[in-house]
Amino acid sequence: MKENKQFVVILILVFVVTAIFSSCENKDIANNFQYQNTKQAIEKLNKRFYEMDKRIVWLEMQIDHLKQQLSNQKQTTESNIQPDYYIVQPGDTLYRIAMQFDITVGEIKQYNRLSDQDQIYVGQKLKIKSH
Repeated sequence: MKENKQFVVILILVFVVTAIFSSCENKDIANNFQYQNTKQAIEKLNKRFYEMDKRIVWLEMQIDHLKQQLSNQKQTTESNIQPDYYIVQPGDTLYRIAMQFDITVGEIKQYNRLSDQDQIYVGQKLKIKSH
């Protein structure tokens, strides 16, 4: 009977030790699984951040390009703005002034209340816009 008790105690001890080792082994497996999942998740995040970074660089380049285009358009628009008045220079004629500002001689005469007999003179200020 004593031997049976010892056998039962040994059997219980073996069972407990096996359970403990099994538990530890399961924890190691679980920890390893978590480590692998965490590592994979970090790798995926790094790839996503890299892709996002590439997109940000591309967007910044597009913004710079658009800014340059807007700047060029602004310069072109500003250079195409027609002044309201023109000061007659030596050698100017109504025809040359009209051609320069893409208006007609009749419009220059109308804006400045000039008749057919009126002559223009150097230094004269001519209105070249209707407003």
